Amino acid sequence: MTARFRFLPATSGLWVFAMLLPIPLNAQDSALQADRWNRAALEWVALLEAGDFRGAANRVDPAVPEGSMGAAQLEPLWAQILAQLGALRTVEPGTVDEVQTYHRANLNAVFENASVVLRIVLTHDLQVSGFFIVPPEPAPYEAPPYVDETTFSEVEVTVGVEPWELPGVITLPTGEGPFPGVVLVHGSGPNDRDETIGGNRPFRDLAWGLASQGIAVLRYDKRTRVFGSSLPTELGLEGEVLEDALSALKVLRGSEKI
Repeated sequence: MTARFRFLPATSGLWVFAMLLPIPLNAQDSALQADRWNRAALEWVALLEAGDFRGAANRVDPAVPEGSMGAAQLEPLWAQILAQLGALRTVEPGTVDEVQTYHRANLNAVFENASVVLRIVLTHDLQVSGFFIVPPEPAPYEAPPYVDETTFSEVEVTVGVEPWELPGVITLPTGEGPFPGVVLVHGSGPNDRDETIGGNRPFRDLAWGLASQGIAVLRYDKRTRVFGSSLPTELGLEGEVLEDALSALKVLRGSEKI
């Protein structure tokens, strides 16, 4: 078993660190009354925060190659985290889920510059087999006040042609029509149909808001999101944007009630 580190692009504002390092942890009483998985995860994070990197290194499973997760590696790792996110202010128990034979404790951590989830993956005997820093789950979507969800419905459609077919949806006002129609075209990046950014979904806001006013809207997942690395290296504006936007217009124009 080896240690692995992954970093999100700098534009994300967050580092992601992934470390495969089984660490035996003793469950201790906690004022937070956390379950055994959370307690084990909290205890290990407390070692890092206290600067006890030797203590944390002593808990590394012997199966981990020497020099992969020793004190000499943990200390600069934690320093990188603090340099990126600022000082750790609070860390609290979170949800726990199961993945195969492992449990993932998702600790809610507030650093000086950001709130993140410290995800600690644990074996049944409370050895740590993974450590990730990930963005917190976005809040559930709430439609803006100008949206009236009783005034429209949504129909799934396909945009584009083989081999680059894309899933999309038409937000269709209730009534006989015919209705004017709008196609929403993405900005840069591998965006989904809602242009999701954190907890924000601006394309869904637009689609639902316009449909509430009697205007049909087609939105779709961008080609670079659906097909990613399987796309040609030199995609260009035609392949990334224009072909699918024109195809979406054709789909919308050919739809009933438009």
